[in-house]
Amino acid sequence: MSPPRPDAGDHRPAIEITTDSGIWRLGATLGKTDEGMRVTAELATDPAGTGTLTPVWTTAQPSLAALEETLGWAIPLPAQNLLRPTVPRRGQHAQSARPLPDDVARALARPTRTSLVHVTDQPTYSYGRLLTAEDPVCRWEQGAVRVDLFAGVSADGPVLGYRISELLPGQQPAVLFAGAHDDLPEWDDRHADDAISTVLVRAIRRGLDDTDGTPRQHAFLNRHHQLLAAAASFPPDPPYPPGTRVVVHRDNQALRATGTILAAVEDTTGQAYLWRPDAADLPGHPWRDHPSWALRAGPWHCTPTLATPAPATTGPDGPVVLTLGAVVATIDDPRFHTGTVLRAFADGDHRRYEIQPHNTPLPPVILNAEGVIPLRGTAWPTTTALLRARKTAGLPLQAGEVLPTVRESSFVADARHGPFVTILPTGTPSNPALDPEHTAPIPAPTRTQNGATLRHLGDLIQIDDPIHGRLEVHQQLFNTACAQADTHLTDLLARRPWITTHPDQPRFVTAALAALHAATDLTPTPEPPAAQTGPTAETPPAVPDLTDTDPPFEPGP
Repeated sequence: MSPPRPDAGDHRPAIEITTDSGIWRLGATLGKTDEGMRVTAELATDPAGTGTLTPVWTTAQPSLAALEETLGWAIPLPAQNLLRPTVPRRGQHAQSARPLPDDVARALARPTRTSLVHVTDQPTYSYGRLLTAEDPVCRWEQGAVRVDLFAGVSADGPVLGYRISELLPGQQPAVLFAGAHDDLPEWDDRHADDAISTVLVRAIRRGLDDTDGTPRQHAFLNRHHQLLAAAASFPPDPPYPPGTRVVVHRDNQALRATGTILAAVEDTTGQAYLWRPDAADLPGHPWRDHPSWALRAGPWHCTPTLATPAPATTGPDGPVVLTLGAVVATIDDPRFHTGTVLRAFADGDHRRYEIQPHNTPLPPVILNAEGVIPLRGTAWPTTTALLRARKTAGLPLQAGEVLPTVRESSFVADARHGPFVTILPTGTPSNPALDPEHTAPIPAPTRTQNGATLRHLGDLIQIDDPIHGRLEVHQQLFNTACAQADTHLTDLLARRPWITTHPDQPRFVTAALAALHAATDLTPTPEPPAAQTGPTAETPPAVPDLTDTDPPFEPGP
């Protein structure tokens, strides 16, 4: 398949995105006299391998938001900012649109993290890196639904752009709704819940409108109607039932934390809630293996929220240094998508992570911090606790490592007799939710939880477990794990103390965890392919400047 011609001049589209099935060409054209400018997408393929690309599908829409809904995938904001000011050539008009079949919108034609994005007169970027540069002001995920919000300003005032997507196994999220609202207050983090609820309510109304909603939108609303209805009807009436997400001590930064209500109680001191901090489920937290342990808070301290569990990847001064047990996603590495951090190295402001890939039998990989997205942090209280876990995992110290914990910050130097650890206290008082050293837990009544479920999705096994959440494992690795003896699986997970296990968890959950986190112990290790990014790779080109005054999305239908 021939790449975009560098000498195409004015005839070259504004943006070209390569995929496994062809090249998407995005641009702006002049519609009919009464239509004005329209944004277009054209998929060109070369099925015969002749080197000549032939357009096979086209569509023209009145806005970028409408184009995203039609395609079913996100056009990254940096690319939108470049596409928006494009002026069509004189005499260039939109051709009659050939609609995209639904199977094309959902299958091989969808860009991936590693797809290359060619922009006129700009360096080439990966699709994943441009998506990472979007940096939404708010992201809400529940089940298979994601809502991204983007704050912008137009000539008429603040604009809140949105994108509602469905999370798909092994693929980029599928965009179902996109647009912008200019009748909401200027963005404020304290109003995030109201903004999410409003966006969902309006999207549901539009999707259910027979004259406006599409079959894809109708099907999406039917699949997730209970989840969407609960979020759209936020907030619940007090007393809040078990499972309600809350922010505790919302206006006190020293004590503020998010968590989940386990029970409402009443005694001689009055009504209160037993709530479990999100941090209590992080690797290293003293309460992690005690799912019923909770804190007590008065109703006046608890504010319901739609916020998903806090990942503990940022602090007061910005992103934190990750350590053993943290989970990251790669931005555009073709070898793997997610992995567990084993070691962190720092040289001044330059950070690198040694990462054990998930779901693939690869050895640990070292990547620059700029090449990964933190998904979940850790809560090791002290350096001693962290070193004890590393000993269990068989991870000896290496010079240049940093060992961040809740109470201390340590680094490893190269001494005469081997690596030497220097421990420094952080000097910052810890939030009791993150570090309950002087706080006694209160056992909450145990609730009956739904059991783990398993589904086959092509070559993936998808498991929903009340403890570990959603697990997606390649079927071949899962089958290999299932064939192992129980003692072998137990031993594999025991050598990885950042993984929570319970004696009564189903065997298929144990097998899935082993396939995800210990694939190299289950199958022979192949020779790893070359990395697209790495510690010695050149610095990727900076993404286009996002600090413009245009709204992040043109208002859609």
